[in-house]
Parts: sequence; structure tokens; C-alpha cells
Amino acid sequence: MFIPVLGVFTGAIWLGEVLHWQDWAAVALMVVAIASVLWPERQVVEA
Repeated sequence: MFIPVLGVFTGAIWLGEVLHWQDWAAVALMVVAIASVLWPERQVVEA
């Protein structure tokens, strides 16, 4: 899932592309998506 984030930065470095706000927004959304999947579940305390 980290491949698109890696691709954005690799493309910018390798191809000499300039990153715009859309690229940073896409990276931020991918980080949020990865975090939402990896975030641990809340423990339910039964009384």
C-alpha cells in the first residue's frame, strides 16, 4: 500500500517533476488510509 507514496517521490526525483499540492494531498490520504488499516482495535471491557 506504500507503493503509490514511493512512486510519487521516486517520480519527482528520477524524472525531475515538481510536486504540487495535489501530490501532497494524495500522499497524505494514502498515509491516512494506511494508518486506518494498521490502527489497533479498541479493547472492549466487559463488566
